[in-house]
Amino acid sequence: MKKFTLLLLVLASLFYFAACGGSKKDDSPATDSDTDSVTEPDTDTPADADSGPEGDDDVADPDADRPDTEPEPDTDYDPGDGCIEIDVPTITSAGYYDEINGFFSPSLGDNTIDIVKIFILDTKPGTAEYDIEPGTYDLGEYPNYTYEQCRQCVMVWVDVALGEPAEAYFQTEGSLTITAVAGSGEATRTDGYIENVKLMKAEFPSFTLIPDATECIRIPYADWSLTSTVAEPDSDVMPDEDSEPAPDPDAASDADPDPDSDSDTEPVSDIEPDSEAVSDADTVENDNDSEPNE
Repeated sequence: MKKFTLLLLVLASLFYFAACGGSKKDDSPATDSDTDSVTEPDTDTPADADSGPEGDDDVADPDADRPDTEPEPDTDYDPGDGCIEIDVPTITSAGYYDEINGFFSPSLGDNTIDIVKIFILDTKPGTAEYDIEPGTYDLGEYPNYTYEQCRQCVMVWVDVALGEPAEAYFQTEGSLTITAVAGSGEATRTDGYIENVKLMKAEFPSFTLIPDATECIRIPYADWSLTSTVAEPDSDVMPDEDSEPAPDPDAASDADPDPDSDSDTEPVSDIEPDSEAVSDADTVENDNDSEPNE
């Protein structure tokens, strides 16, 4: 009986220790192999530096790595149309009537004179008065697209000699703006400017465009200021042929007697004096006959 009891105690002890050992294994920390399998990332595929929350913006912007684009060119005219671009300084010297002449650079042709010529004519040709009004005028529209009819005309003369150019150019597009007007009639002077003017090669002196000609000149901008010259005489302005010079006041004293005076008037000596004036006449005659005192 005692042996049987002792055997039960031994078996109970074995079951107890077996149970305690299993619980200690469950409570032990995880091994290195277990940790690697759970927490370490896959070393075969390294993470992208731009991936993750910080890289979302770069992925969403496809142009982030592209260089900045060039600003859009001015679409008012095409700088690649093959035209020669010239620079015209401000014009301050007036020409005949409201003819505006200015020099420019670079020089074209040889070393002779190159000129920009601008004509501003009556803006109301249907009226009796000669009027030039402020405003903006299209150089490529009627009536400005032909030299025969233009009221605002822009030309370029290249290599001018003896009043004629070796090459001539006439407007085909652009604008002319008059900002101020002074004077009256054909002596009117203006202030203003031209913009984006294109001129094609033309025949001289008609300024008719040459068919199939490709030579052209471009004037991006040019201005003039001539209203201040109205009060001052301009040697370039031709005088009116019908006008007469003003008389010289210093020559008035030396002038001959008035030729319009009555030539039929008899001399005083031929007029029969009154009886009351005889004595006075005799006195005058005696005085004339007397010899001067020595």
